[in-house]
Amino acid sequence: MATDRPAGLWQRLRPKGFRFSFGGTVMLMFTLTLGWLMIRFPRFHSIKVGFGIMLLLNLLFFLRFSDRPKRSWFDRMMQSRFFPRKLSFTNEGRFLVVITLGMGFAAVNTGSNLLYLLLGMLLSLITASGILSEFSVQKVDWVADFPDLAVAGTETLFPVRIRNSKRRLSSLSLDSEVLLPPDVEVRQVRGTVLKLQAGASDRLFSRVLFPRRGRYRLVGLSLGTGYPFSFFRKSRQFQMEHPVTVLPRADREVSHLVFALSAGFEEHANRVGRGQEFFAVRPMQAGDDWRDVHWKQYARTGRFSVREYEALTARRLHVRLASSAPTAPVATPDKAPDKARDERREEAVELAASLVRRLIEAGFEVGLVCPGAGLHPGAGPAMLKQALTALALLDLSSTASVPRPSMLHGREVVVDVDLDSLEVRADGKVLSGGMP
Repeated sequence: MATDRPAGLWQRLRPKGFRFSFGGTVMLMFTLTLGWLMIRFPRFHSIKVGFGIMLLLNLLFFLRFSDRPKRSWFDRMMQSRFFPRKLSFTNEGRFLVVITLGMGFAAVNTGSNLLYLLLGMLLSLITASGILSEFSVQKVDWVADFPDLAVAGTETLFPVRIRNSKRRLSSLSLDSEVLLPPDVEVRQVRGTVLKLQAGASDRLFSRVLFPRRGRYRLVGLSLGTGYPFSFFRKSRQFQMEHPVTVLPRADREVSHLVFALSAGFEEHANRVGRGQEFFAVRPMQAGDDWRDVHWKQYARTGRFSVREYEALTARRLHVRLASSAPTAPVATPDKAPDKARDERREEAVELAASLVRRLIEAGFEVGLVCPGAGLHPGAGPAMLKQALTALALLDLSSTASVPRPSMLHGREVVVDVDLDSLEVRADGKVLSGGMP
């Protein structure tokens, strides 16, 4: 029976492969310099001995002596402490580079020591900026707590908790940025923290404004800094996947529509409430309104009594989003889609979202019927979230017809919102004329 034997000394110390080493790359320059000196001065045997020692030490820097799981080059680069780095210029940095190049050409052509001194100072500023910014972004751990829902046209906070894992050095002027695919255009304000001491934690809040509703996909996170001179912005990019559903705006003024739907659409609930119909008389208690006192009852009995009224319950409503115009032809490569029509339909979606929100807030039970989605009437925040999510993922290019919802109760009303004319109707009655 075979048993696992402990690995010998050679098995533990033998090289397991090659790796990239930043220190080995720097040391390679000195090794090549000794090699050139060995060729240039072949009589000096001490240079040959030094070159051999340096070559052996340099080779050890690039050897890997531990077993590691095989990862792709991209994964190794994304998880490395040095790579990937992204360096972008600020306006001040562009001027600095142009002035440095101009100073270098002038110094070479004139040979002036003063120009060489100024050139060295500018190059020192660039070098110091790169080194200090690298110290700021190194060993910074993060945990993202991104939301799943956002609202179009409204800034959404994307919090990131960061921690400085360095023992002594602080990270200065850190900022965070949410990464999206290149074809997605959003407005974004980076979250910033001025100083993060060694071992401390803090939160960054990036503010992202999505222009349109729909489903967006976040592809990564960028942590960067402009420290110390704000000539350049150095950042580390991390890969991650996070979907965000952007809800349509629901802040349009629809108070007149809610008032028109509320008038005459109530039914008695057969319970005590703040209606208009008389329900019962009961003895007066502490906290009752004196306006409800039944004075005739008091005149007969000498005891205060109050009137109770029957509560009203709102009717169920179905908001149906459909187009009354004939089905538009499918766009071909030589025929661009009608942008004005698409904008009107987006306004109709916002109108329907605003109407659903205000009706639910008014106490109605609201259902939604639109191309590719249908929700039964409901009330409360959960129903509002379902309806807005369905409108956010609505495909306006669908040519499927929208049937009228099936009525479960006789008091249900269908409110039609036209996608093309923005006209609102309820039971055949026009409540809003739509576009002029």
